[in-house]
Amino acid sequence: MNKDPLLSWKLFDRTEFNFPQTALIWIEENIRQIELVKGFLKSTHDTLEENEEIHVIHKTTYPYKKWEIEKSAEDAGLFLVKKVNFRVSDYPGYENKIGQAL
Repeated sequence: MNKDPLLSWKLFDRTEFNFPQTALIWIEENIRQIELVKGFLKSTHDTLEENEEIHVIHKTTYPYKKWEIEKSAEDAGLFLVKKVNFRVSDYPGYENKIGQAL
């Protein structure tokens, strides 16, 4: 985000990444998913106003917990404020797209 010419000059009060996914086979996908989240956290850190938030909506069961999102956030200069449960009712129109064509 910090390199996009339309976004690089703009600051946000909150950025959300809902269930980050790549369209690859499982072994390769797991590595790419981790890289995707790390890259998002690093680039988004530079686009936030001071004391604002990044929300990553993410599964916490195996294998997703092995992504170590909290550690990636710390590596990007961020820290966890709190964890909350995902409620579909907070996202009108939400559909799980896993396995569907992109």
